[in-house]
Amino acid sequence: MAGLKRLKRFMTGAAAEKLDVMRQQAKLLERQNKLLVEQNKLITSAIDDERLTKIAFELKRTRDAVENIRGVAMAPIRQEIAQVMQARQLGFMETIEALRDERRSFARYGDGEFRLMYRLEHKLKFHRNSPELMVALKRVLTDPSENTLIGMPQVFLGLHWSIVFAETWHFVGPLVASQERFGNSHVTRPMFFDHHGQDAVDAWRSVWEGRDVVVVTGQGSRFQMVPALFDNVSSVTEVFSTPTDAFFDLDRLIGEIEDTGRDLVLLSLGPAATVAADMLAAKGIQALDIGHLSSSYENVLLGAELPEHVPPIRK
Repeated sequence: MAGLKRLKRFMTGAAAEKLDVMRQQAKLLERQNKLLVEQNKLITSAIDDERLTKIAFELKRTRDAVENIRGVAMAPIRQEIAQVMQARQLGFMETIEALRDERRSFARYGDGEFRLMYRLEHKLKFHRNSPELMVALKRVLTDPSENTLIGMPQVFLGLHWSIVFAETWHFVGPLVASQERFGNSHVTRPMFFDHHGQDAVDAWRSVWEGRDVVVVTGQGSRFQMVPALFDNVSSVTEVFSTPTDAFFDLDRLIGEIEDTGRDLVLLSLGPAATVAADMLAAKGIQALDIGHLSSSYENVLLGAELPEHVPPIRK
């Protein structure tokens, strides 16, 4: 275009007019090329959208087929779980009432504890497994203190829990078959707050209203005493365990807790809390394995991250 402009200085009349027409044609061609590029992008996008739509449709059909197969495969296990456990499992609010009114300790089991009991090679992010931990978890489940309420998980039909129960129920089921009553482990999880909102907060607050409590966590734990849940306690004494593998610190830890003279202990200590809650119950101390209770509350009612995504406070 610059060359055309220089050339025009040496032209007059019809030649210059023709050069103007050429310049306009060049501009039109340039604009046409841009439009063609945009059109090609739109066509490509439409093709991609159609392809993606087909892929998404096929994925949904495959997923639905897998869900149907899983449902059929899990039906016998679900029926057995319903007979052995669900028929004896308290609801959310009934679980809290037992902890408050009967002053029961609360030893919770979930997917981690099931797998730790069942497979020596299984380990958690902050806790390794051992034969001693396997035996301790099994003992609490089969022969808990008379003051302990065992918490068992809500029975879900989703992929994760279907895998957990399919893998472990043949081992866990016979262990719990003789128990008369279970609490619901998920009273410490987001599901409780999803279902009951502020009533869930009020229920937990009623358990420790006006009481002197000991809070037990590992050094650097993500657990925090959220005021909305805990500002009605009379006093708080903190006791810390090791940052990881707290089960191996329990002998020292139990002695330190006893020395406080308090009769309510809140444990956020992974699988070690399951064992510690029953050990303390046998000594006449109410101990509640509350896990990620604070993070569960914040996740549902304050829009914070899921408990597992909350980083440790310090190393």
